[in-house]
Amino acid sequence: MGDLIRDRDSLLGKEVSLCGWVDRVRDHGKLRFIILRDRTGQIQLVVKQGETPEEAVKASNEARDEAVAAGVTGKEEARHGASPAHAG
Repeated sequence: MGDLIRDRDSLLGKEVSLCGWVDRVRDHGKLRFIILRDRTGQIQLVVKQGETPEEAVKASNEARDEAVAAGVTGKEEARHGASPAHAG
């Protein structure tokens, strides 16, 4: 089982593994935002072509609303300009 979204503040700077459902996808070409939710909350995933591993970019191309996302891994970071309590 993966980490829980509600625990994100304690996971800042660490590698995390999340499971949940795709709530929303916003595609801006080389930049894609995916809102992932589990039973404890929501978190925003950021996929940047050229920075994100190619395998993850390909998987993000398939992301659809309400799709199951299992084993999403990455580093938990605070949003720029946001306090850790509002990260994600």
